[in-house]
Amino acid sequence: MRDYQAKHPGRLATKAQWKCEIIGNVTIDENAEVDPTAKIGPNVAIGAGVKVGPGVRISNSIILDGSELKDNSLINYSIIGWNSSIGLWTRIEGSPVTSSCE
Repeated sequence: MRDYQAKHPGRLATKAQWKCEIIGNVTIDENAEVDPTAKIGPNVAIGAGVKVGPGVRISNSIILDGSELKDNSLINYSIIGWNSSIGLWTRIEGSPVTSSCE
């Protein structure tokens, strides 16, 4: 997603479109529902039919189609599968992947 700002800026979500807080590179499918109190980004992709509830925080993650993230959940460095349901106040955190290419 690092190159989106330069190559495809029109695909990135904005606060004006979604009314929630958007940080950095974020893509949100037009058929998703995002509560205005959510905080999303950086480096997030949200698929079609996803429902993001009040107070949800998502960063460095992919949320696949049809999933529901209920109130005040936190998703960080994770991939949420198709049609998943994340409960109230749930915290899901993966680990950042670093490469050591030399």
